[in-house]
Amino acid sequence: MTRNVPFPDCIRTRNLSAVGSAYSSVSVSDFSQYVGLPEPEAVALVEQQEPAGEWSVDIDAGMVHPPARKADKAVDAAGVDEKLQKLTDFIGFLEKQ
Repeated sequence: MTRNVPFPDCIRTRNLSAVGSAYSSVSVSDFSQYVGLPEPEAVALVEQQEPAGEWSVDIDAGMVHPPARKADKAVDAAGVDEKLQKLTDFIGFLEKQ
């Protein structure tokens, strides 16, 4: 068993945000290390997150579930590529005139 090193609140908040961005689920054990709290306190931290219901804990499975991530910017890149192609085609059309 590893010993958790207590983190200042600003570090804990930053790490909580990083876990939320990086994971769709993470073990309670790993999560407690990431936020620098013993497991029971880490679980309580998840349960205190606002808005309620975005973070969840499955005690039976020993997993923490951060909020669902928003669509990645890579998905939006497809739309950018399409617009760039239309612009390129239009410029090509104008140059032929």
